[in-house]
Amino acid sequence: DVRIITSDISGTNAGFSISAIDDVGHYYVVFLGPNRITLKNPDSSSGGQEETFDTTDAFHNYRLVANDTGATLFVNGDSLLSIAEGPAGINIPNRVRFGGIGANLRTENQLTQFRYTAIPEPSTIALALMGCALLIGSRRLRRVST
Repeated sequence: DVRIITSDISGTNAGFSISAIDDVGHYYVVFLGPNRITLKNPDSSSGGQEETFDTTDAFHNYRLVANDTGATLFVNGDSLLSIAEGPAGINIPNRVRFGGIGANLRTENQLTQFRYTAIPEPSTIALALMGCALLIGSRRLRRVST
């Protein structure tokens, strides 16, 4: 949960930011300014999505969910912004960074909770289940042949 207290920085890429890089290198950044939220994929030429939102009035819960088609930003449980997946281009997977962005930064914010959860893709789960099935099958074959 984050609350922006003050920020005298203007522009789309200003204020408090949260960036996440998934296991294959897709990169997403959320910028929280005092009166707007921006979701971007810096590796994509598609730009980003922006929404007017008062980030200073209270603590808000921000949840970024990325999958194989793109990312969606949820604020207080409601879907607010979505962006398409861009090319994978970062060589430091499974990384999350947060804090102020910009030179001569003059912003103040409060962070009460931060949680990062990597959820395996369906193909990874399917591969693990197939491996378990093969392991069980091979044990049964050994029992039958002995």
